[in-house]
Amino acid sequence: MLELKNVTKIYAENTATPVKALKGVSLKFAEAEFVSVLGPSGCGKTTMLNIIGGLDRYTDGDLVIDGVSTKDYNDRDWDAYRNHSVGFVFQSYNLIPHQSVVQNVELALTLSGIDKVTRRQRAEDALELVGLKDQMNKRPNQLSGGQMQRVAIARAIVNDPEIILADEPTGALDSQTSVQVMEILKDLAKDRLVIMVTHNAELAQKYSTRIVTLADGLIVGDQTTMPAENAPAKKPAKDKTKSTKKPSMSLFTAFSLSLNNLFTKLGRTILTSFAGSIGIIGIALILSLSSGFNGYIDNVQRDTLSNYPISISKTSVDATSFMTLFTGVSEERGEPFPSAQTVTSQDVIESMLNIDLSENDLSSFKKYLDGYVDSPYVSAIKYHYGLGLKLYSNDGDKTRQLFPVDLPEVTNFATEKAETIGRYYDSFESIMNSQGVISEILDNSALINTQYDVLAGHMPTTADEVILVVNTYNKIDDMTLYMLGLMNESDIAYVVQKLIINFVGNGKNMTEEELDAQIQQNLANLGYEQTARSKKVYTFDELLNMSFKITVPSDSFVQSGREKTLNGVNYPLWRQLSQEETIDFVKTTDKPVTEGGNTVKISGIVRLKENVTAGALTTTLCYPKALTDLLIARTNATAIVKQHVAVKDLPSSMWYSVIDTGEDDDNNGFLQTAADYDKISSSLGLIDLDNPSSISIYPTSFEAKDKIVEIIDDYNVKMELSGEKDKQIKYNDYIGLMMSSIAMIINAVTYVLIAFVSISLIVSSIMISVITHISVLERTKEIGVLRSIGASKRDISRVFNAETAIIGTTAGVLGIVITLILNIPISLVIQDVSGLANMAVLPPLGGIILIAISILLTVIAGLIPASKAAKQDPVVALRSE
Repeated sequence: MLELKNVTKIYAENTATPVKALKGVSLKFAEAEFVSVLGPSGCGKTTMLNIIGGLDRYTDGDLVIDGVSTKDYNDRDWDAYRNHSVGFVFQSYNLIPHQSVVQNVELALTLSGIDKVTRRQRAEDALELVGLKDQMNKRPNQLSGGQMQRVAIARAIVNDPEIILADEPTGALDSQTSVQVMEILKDLAKDRLVIMVTHNAELAQKYSTRIVTLADGLIVGDQTTMPAENAPAKKPAKDKTKSTKKPSMSLFTAFSLSLNNLFTKLGRTILTSFAGSIGIIGIALILSLSSGFNGYIDNVQRDTLSNYPISISKTSVDATSFMTLFTGVSEERGEPFPSAQTVTSQDVIESMLNIDLSENDLSSFKKYLDGYVDSPYVSAIKYHYGLGLKLYSNDGDKTRQLFPVDLPEVTNFATEKAETIGRYYDSFESIMNSQGVISEILDNSALINTQYDVLAGHMPTTADEVILVVNTYNKIDDMTLYMLGLMNESDIAYVVQKLIINFVGNGKNMTEEELDAQIQQNLANLGYEQTARSKKVYTFDELLNMSFKITVPSDSFVQSGREKTLNGVNYPLWRQLSQEETIDFVKTTDKPVTEGGNTVKISGIVRLKENVTAGALTTTLCYPKALTDLLIARTNATAIVKQHVAVKDLPSSMWYSVIDTGEDDDNNGFLQTAADYDKISSSLGLIDLDNPSSISIYPTSFEAKDKIVEIIDDYNVKMELSGEKDKQIKYNDYIGLMMSSIAMIINAVTYVLIAFVSISLIVSSIMISVITHISVLERTKEIGVLRSIGASKRDISRVFNAETAIIGTTAGVLGIVITLILNIPISLVIQDVSGLANMAVLPPLGGIILIAISILLTVIAGLIPASKAAKQDPVVALRSE
């Protein structure tokens, strides 16, 4: 079965003082016998045992196992041999302290690939054989020395090996316990080979069937100590058909070993994981803030783009050139900072006159753009036609035009400093008209719903419904209140009187009550019936009850009673109503616009959501696109517009103005050019749906804006290739000029901060490498034990890689958890300081990636210590303390 052929073992063979432990040992062993090896210390007993067990390699000679030479064995062959054929029993037990008794015993079976249920049953059977089944769940430090040695025997026999090798198994035991151990070994020798190294000749003589004596590395004695008739009865021969599968430690076992070890040093493990998590925390916090601010910027971009779309007008001016000129960064010729003592002219005027001023063919471009209405880059496309819409109050006899604003004369209520006050007053009127009070809602309900909350009522569902937009404080400025009819001339007079008193009088030294009394007195002296200021607070119900009258330009024309006669055909002429006549006309139309009237009503009150910085609704009153379509259709259906359109069917020499000039001469009223015709079209509010006055394209993001720019550029290329260069589009991207670099700056800052914080990750990795190295030193004997039961070098490396992976996972998860906790107060502080909510938000994917990075870095950091652990000499490792 087993034979040593002239085996020699030399330590430090290539040094000046080699040590010859074995000097040509030749021995044959039977399949079942109890062999004791005696001899003085240093004679080579343990060396021979280790060579037989495959823990150590012989220098020369041969070890023959079942008739097969081991000269060509590789590491994997020796691992399989130790796992399947050999069981070790050591003097110092060599149990793994962080494993339970049963886990120590079944460890060899895990390397053999035995399933969990079978593994546990066989471990329990082995423990029962040595009388320790009731102690199976204890840790080794809870057992006596004799019990620990019996656990070691159970571990040695659990894989049913053919050879049991015992190195001084009773050396650390009392006599009574030694007898118990010897009885177990004696019984095991009935069906397998048991080789025991001992100094106790008495025990060897009593229990062994054979005694081999070594001295100075040589066999000096080999005798049978127990005659056949006195030998214990042999058990049936063992089935030697054993698995040839190479032993391999599963990942689960590697993680289990490392996890149990880490739990025995829980305090150090937590501190190590926390130290390893510091870099993760730093990067995670930066990512959280970066994500929060980028999310905020994305919202700002989206909201801003709803106010600043890409705008294309019929007449285009190169705004970039203007900005370049007036910022002084235009391209200059020559060297900067010249030494010459002369000053030259920079030709700004000439450059301004040469700036590209061109006409855009929006009709052709609209046809092209209609194909991109459903593009993922486009939030909405708005075509502007210039309705010429006018707004009137709807309050019976007091009906007045609200927009465009026509403020009463300042002299009506300013008896002092009228000229000075008038200059401010005229500017005030211009500002009101420029800001507007009514406009079309962007035709993207999803975007509007994400930006606005409906405070009362509902969004428009029909063409005669409009919404009222209040600011984030539920306020409407008083200029707009006047344009809504909620302020009147008396209110304007009140404000102007307040200005006059503060300007020329002693108003600043008056109390609010005294100032109010003085204003009311002045207004009474001027003949105003209403002397007090109108109320400034309005309920939602009051506002929802409001309605308005609207008109378009064609509404203000009626037949003048005169006609134009051309080639015997009489064409009626039209005159424009005066302001008073228009008011009378408005008063008589009480029907909603949907029924042919002029009335629209407020259907809802809306306000920006808390997390939105700017919205798509740009005026206080907003009407749906349905109203635009209805008014355009109504305008184009009026008699005067139809007559004007028919003018183009006449010979160009007969083109006439449908608007009465008031002249009797038949030569008056003829149109000289197409421009004259277009001018009248504009006066009548005639709209060609295929030819908008301007186009606004609303991107979904700044990145999408760049895609839209590409779409426009593609159109221009197609026009150039088709020979229609005059149809190319020129446009201005104002918001792009102002804000395109913000996200890039934030990302650059983020990358720099992450680079700095990453240094802590490197430091943490170095620290973990050191900790892993310490762990290798602490677990050296465990390495020897694992190798003795057949664990390969790769298995040992896997154990320590598992340990670093566990630490890396713990560090990563701990870092993410701490970050999530810290994000709460950080967000609250930022919100308190800036009013921006949820500015520290860790992206889930970012958290997962950081945990993965933590695991990767710690595993990399542990590769060198794990490699050193795998290269440990198992014999040396078993001797460590």
